[in-house]
Amino acid sequence: MLLSRDGVEQPAWFTFSYSAIAVDEEIPGVLCVCIETTSAALERASRQESQTALLFLDRFTQTTSALASAEGVMARATELVGKQLQVDICAYADMDENQDDFSIRGDWTAPGSKSIVGRYRLADFGRAAVDNLSRGLALVINDNRVEIAPHEAATFQAIGIASTICMPLIRNGRLSALMAVHRKTPHIWSDQELALVREATERSWAFVERARSERALHESETRLRLATEFSEIGLWDVEHGHRALYWDDRVRALFGVAPGRAVSLSDFYNGLHPDDVEATTAAYVAAADPDRRALYDVEYRTVGADDGVVRWVAAKGRGLFDSQGRCVRVAGTATDITARKQAEETSQLLMREVDHRARNSLAVIQSVVRLTDAADQKALRQALHGRIDAMSRAQAALARSNWRGGTMAQLVREELSSTLTPGSRLRLSGEEVALSAEQIQPLSMILHELATNAVKYGALSSNDGAVDVRWSGSLNRWSLHWQEHGGPPIAAPTRKGFGSRLMANLARQLGAQIRFDWRGEGLSVDMVLDKAA
Repeated sequence: MLLSRDGVEQPAWFTFSYSAIAVDEEIPGVLCVCIETTSAALERASRQESQTALLFLDRFTQTTSALASAEGVMARATELVGKQLQVDICAYADMDENQDDFSIRGDWTAPGSKSIVGRYRLADFGRAAVDNLSRGLALVINDNRVEIAPHEAATFQAIGIASTICMPLIRNGRLSALMAVHRKTPHIWSDQELALVREATERSWAFVERARSERALHESETRLRLATEFSEIGLWDVEHGHRALYWDDRVRALFGVAPGRAVSLSDFYNGLHPDDVEATTAAYVAAADPDRRALYDVEYRTVGADDGVVRWVAAKGRGLFDSQGRCVRVAGTATDITARKQAEETSQLLMREVDHRARNSLAVIQSVVRLTDAADQKALRQALHGRIDAMSRAQAALARSNWRGGTMAQLVREELSSTLTPGSRLRLSGEEVALSAEQIQPLSMILHELATNAVKYGALSSNDGAVDVRWSGSLNRWSLHWQEHGGPPIAAPTRKGFGSRLMANLARQLGAQIRFDWRGEGLSVDMVLDKAA
């Protein structure tokens, strides 16, 4: 559904669970529990978008890399990118020596859009265009009516552009060429769209350069090395006939090999993680096969020869064939994607953890609904709302800490301030005792039950009553003491109500001991957790 948040209408996803509420053999109502799952839905959408982009880039490479002329490469590239992103215009341009004038050599336009082929001045498009593109940074504008000065926006609007991504190509420290996608209407460009344009631009110009320099392979390799000096991309090259291997120092580092050390194909295969040898070998064979000539595009793990560190590598390359169709070499790039893989693993673990906790929460809620008893519907609703609110506060606290837990002081203060009215007579004292994520919800609900009972029947039901709460200890080894005094006379209950049973069950879930003492002037509760014992 669409929700307005911070003044912006945004899509949101929810999971609903319905439970019947039974009172005296009747069903006067239904409890609807709603859990927001927007983060998980967006994560799934992001993964799907990434997979779609990878499939497109593979098709893009196979289509454009086979073209013989630079003009053919760019014409096909702009068409593919324009249709994939569903933009109105996709164009490419060459910069003049003065670094200001440029010529749009060709473009692809969607039906109803006009070509923008012609000569222009970069300065007319604004200060951001000059600063970003000259430094090799993408120019991203979602709505030129509000993001740049009116006279700068007018230049875009004169050629029918409201939003744009313009990607520069830097060669020998100078702005050499541009590739851009445009829309007639404002559009918020996503990170995936930006990444796709960047990758398509890099591949397009790589193919253009190869087409222009087929007679001078050594010069092409030199330019590629210069281009990758600031992009953290390593270069590798295999002479297929002699099986000789070349690595630059970036690739050596990915395999935990010292800079400058001579390497061979045995170093490559010995450095692969055992689980990735088969797939990596198959990818190389397909790239070197004259009939298949597949793109070498594989992700694998390495185990450092000198340091033993496991790293993730994304490698891409192509086979080069002579006039008789024989593979003479396979060359390409390698990039360290360890951080990305770790982030993906963390995201997946978090999603599984959220799903696990959501299911546990639903189970607890359903138990609360089934077992909560009250004299009338109003009291029943109040009891249910209070207990579910306590669970919700615990879940919110965990979300704020990225499910890493919290502290006893924070939990006690937040739960009691939420349950009790301002001015309640509380004395709180204790250390910043660390709590694990698993301890937050059960302890929060126990505090809620104690506070609710104190207001209804205990010390806080009278004007003179007060509650002392003290705690101390460390993670997995702490104690909490609840002492009421100054309230009405107390006596041990003749039977255990649902609140007492719930607190006992929650304490068992914590692995803690909980003791109730109704002697003296007020209820005394001691809870002790000692997992080390």
